[in-house]
Amino acid sequence: MREGEIAGMFIDVVKNGRVLYQKSFGFAGLIAHKPITQQTCFELGSVSKVFVADLIYQLHQKNNWI
Repeated sequence: MREGEIAGMFIDVVKNGRVLYQKSFGFAGLIAHKPITQQTCFELGSVSKVFVADLIYQLHQKNNWI
């Protein structure tokens, strides 16, 4: 987090709809030092590309696209 200048993050590991691990790290902002909670809203930014790519892959697998 220091190297990437990341103020904070929340991690959820889910398998088959069951939460296996949850933990927050850091703060919602470097100035306010407000701790991250399950209710903290994050901007998706470039991360949304991963979700779109995964959905396209799932469609490809389901429909046998070339």
